[in-house]
Amino acid sequence: MDWSHCSDAERDPAKVSGVWVVRGSSVPIQAVIDNARTIQGLRRSHGSFAGWLAAHHPLSHDEWTRLFRRTFRFTGGLIVHEFLMSLGYLPGAHEPDCPVYARVLALAPPWSRTASAAPQTSLQA
Repeated sequence: MDWSHCSDAERDPAKVSGVWVVRGSSVPIQAVIDNARTIQGLRRSHGSFAGWLAAHHPLSHDEWTRLFRRTFRFTGGLIVHEFLMSLGYLPGAHEPDCPVYARVLALAPPWSRTASAAPQTSLQA
């Protein structure tokens, strides 16, 4: 497919074998399309992407990374960690001595509702 009309796409033969990528990254556009189709499938099978996440919780960082790599294209440990931490499935967005930590904990994020809810402050990639 020719993406030359799209300002958010670029093609550089030196990057990712010359395939069209999202401008400023190395993410192939086809991976974005494939991942969107995967999300549509997860919505059908689990009601929503959130439902799919909840169905697999709790998992360790390594287990989440393996699951995302099996399910999606172009996902790695850092992306998975930051994404799941931002949604509350992995701890570490705030240190226990941070004033915001208590407010976050009061919201009962998914990571805090597991048997092993010890704070985790560093990436174990």
